Amino acid sequence: MSDKKYTTIQIPTELAHVIDEIIGKHKFSYRSRAEFTVEAIRKRIEDILQEPKNQEVKAVA
Repeated sequence: MSDKKYTTIQIPTELAHVIDEIIGKHKFSYRSRAEFTVEAIRKRIEDILQEPKNQEVKAVA
């Protein structure tokens, strides 16, 4: 069993439906909304941390 702890977030239903469509097309290797969302959030955090003005922020992901 994983030692990771999780929390729940709410997203608009319309956005959830778009994610479901992406997952359902099987062009990508996502198995769930959670997997898709975690990767999307990580990529956005990486983008933000690449900006020079945000270099002092430490990533935990």
